[in-house]
Amino acid sequence: SACRRGVAMRGCAVFSWAVLPSVFAFSAGAPKDNDGVDICSSPPGKPGHGPEFAAGDGSYHIALLDGDQPVCEFEASKTYTVVIFSSTGQPFKGYVLHHNVGVHTVPDNATQHDGANCVTHSSSAPKAAVSIPWTPPSTGEVVFTASVVQAHSTFFGGGAIGTTVVAAGGTVKPECQTVATAYTSMLATSVTTTTAATTEASDEVDTSAFTCRVDAGEGVQIYALGIDNDRVRLGISAPVDGWVSVGVAGDSGMIGGDVVAGGASARGD
Repeated sequence: SACRRGVAMRGCAVFSWAVLPSVFAFSAGAPKDNDGVDICSSPPGKPGHGPEFAAGDGSYHIALLDGDQPVCEFEASKTYTVVIFSSTGQPFKGYVLHHNVGVHTVPDNATQHDGANCVTHSSSAPKAAVSIPWTPPSTGEVVFTASVVQAHSTFFGGGAIGTTVVAAGGTVKPECQTVATAYTSMLATSVTTTTAATTEASDEVDTSAFTCRVDAGEGVQIYALGIDNDRVRLGISAPVDGWVSVGVAGDSGMIGGDVVAGGASARGD
């Protein structure tokens, strides 16, 4: 249990992504190949566990950001951010991102895959989104594809998750515009949800009064601050910029669960 010993509390176990000991993705990132088939390909190959790819994209998408704005065109020598995200806020455990050209920079929370054009996760901890810095070529089209591991036997990809961006002045791809719209909508939903969740408790929360605490790693902590009838009052603290999400469900599969995600840009908004 993630609760402190001797503390009984209804609903504490709903933080399934934080308290389960099982690993649902390779913790050090995707392997080089699966039975001899190179995983760093376009699209990335299937993980070496579980069945075939699930149908569809699982609400996971790839967007190219210029600052915090999704774009479908790029300028040479300018650094952008490639983001894998869920339009429904569904966290994921692992991923492989592939691009055919351009140069990526591996952030601290990712790992360079054996394939030169691939980046993968460095931890199987749940992720609301991942961001990879990327510098484009001077001309042409760039295709990004990904496979995403939601759980041990549930993963998406096989060509279903991807986008194509073009050099400035090129013909913008309709699928890129669709993803850009989905990203903008996701951000708007996150801001609205976060505002609604914090309006009721705008005062400072005394986290010393918690009845249950979950340490989610990397300094992220979730507090259960009390129960009022059937409502559990929660608090979350994170010492870093970027995305933070919390999922509530009745079991580890997170089927039908609720996820609230929020983030901070470099400007602090």
